[in-house]
Amino acid sequence: MSGKRSAMSNLTLSPQERRTRKMSKKLLNLLLVVMMLAVLVPTTLAAPPAQEEGQDYVVVADDWLSKLADKYLGNPLAYPAIVEFTNQKQAEDASYAEITDPDLIEVGWKIYIPSAEEAAEFVAAAPAAPAAEKTLTIAYKIQYNDHFDISTMVYGAEPTHMIYDTLVSVDPNYEYLPGGLTERWEVSEDGTTVTFYLKEGVTFHDGSEFNAGVVKWWLEEMVKEEGVVAYMYNAITEIEVIDDYTVALHMD
Repeated sequence: MSGKRSAMSNLTLSPQERRTRKMSKKLLNLLLVVMMLAVLVPTTLAAPPAQEEGQDYVVVADDWLSKLADKYLGNPLAYPAIVEFTNQKQAEDASYAEITDPDLIEVGWKIYIPSAEEAAEFVAAAPAAPAAEKTLTIAYKIQYNDHFDISTMVYGAEPTHMIYDTLVSVDPNYEYLPGGLTERWEVSEDGTTVTFYLKEGVTFHDGSEFNAGVVKWWLEEMVKEEGVVAYMYNAITEIEVIDDYTVALHMD
């Protein structure tokens, strides 16, 4: 009955009152949604400003250097500055810890966190770390070569394709396309000369330049008698370097 009385009472309201009541309900629903969002969405706190002066710090549980660098210096990659300044302090005062491994600090250690300005200057002046040596390990179904000299490798299409770039590539439809080293090529009308126009600005891993002279040297290595793939290049009679980025292969 209460529902009926409520419905009947709405009929007695004026049009203006009914519009006001509808607007009130919409406003309440909107406020409810906003309140729910305020509960569900965490408040984003501004990061603390980087410190202007250096300070001593005692390591507590769940500390690590990049975390401290981010908190106090505004840059997690500035942690080497904490290592350097702490070790400088330790050389004069044994109460400071000596940090020999940036990945290992212990609770209770006394360290020194420099100012953000000092840390920034240290990071900017620090020499770049040398590139770490890397080893490529390959598992193969048969006895493999002990080198990557493609002129004498017996097997190795899979790894060599991952290491070397090419003059010519093949798409899934077996259509020939320029490889990573070539802009384009042209074939003479009689079909006996292929001229490759090489990409400029290509370098080897050691920074040396790739050019037409390199292509000539490489093909000459491939056609040596001891090369296991020499037979594939027997048709080439001359390798002509036209300019730094143009090389022509002449065939019978």
